[in-house]
Amino acid sequence: NIQSKTFFEFHKLRYVYTPQLTIINQGAFWNCFSLFQIVGEQIKDIRQSCFNGCASLSKISLSSLDVLENQSFKCKSLQIVKMLQLKSIPENSFSGNQSLFYIDCSNVNEINNLLSQQAKLGYVRLPLVQNFKLNTNTLIKSDVNNFENCQLIDEMPSIEEL
Repeated sequence: NIQSKTFFEFHKLRYVYTPQLTIINQGAFWNCFSLFQIVGEQIKDIRQSCFNGCASLSKISLSSLDVLENQSFKCKSLQIVKMLQLKSIPENSFSGNQSLFYIDCSNVNEINNLLSQQAKLGYVRLPLVQNFKLNTNTLIKSDVNNFENCQLIDEMPSIEEL
């Protein structure tokens, strides 16, 4: 467990590797400006405002995540999100983030306006989502007005391929 505000304003913290950690409590990494990557294959629960203000955070891989609370990733540079067990993404989980490019959430069935104002999205894998709230300015493909000509793919490119 990482307790609330444990690393609050640790401005020089750059990388977090937590192979056994399961819960990150509210505001644990708040304003860690230099934090750029988190690897935590056992993390199951991320509480509210956990990574708010992490201006350099660009990649997070959370393959065991079950619970994600509101405004968990209110940061500007997050580009790659891979959460393979998560079932629901709360509204505003990624608010304020304008760099999101790659989302792979294989088990998510509810996204609650996740795509809102994510203009840089290039790859989205949400195979179980039935309905999208398209209250968004995101351009999926600039030369079409509907999804008729879009190609559906089963295989997401690996992060390394990008």
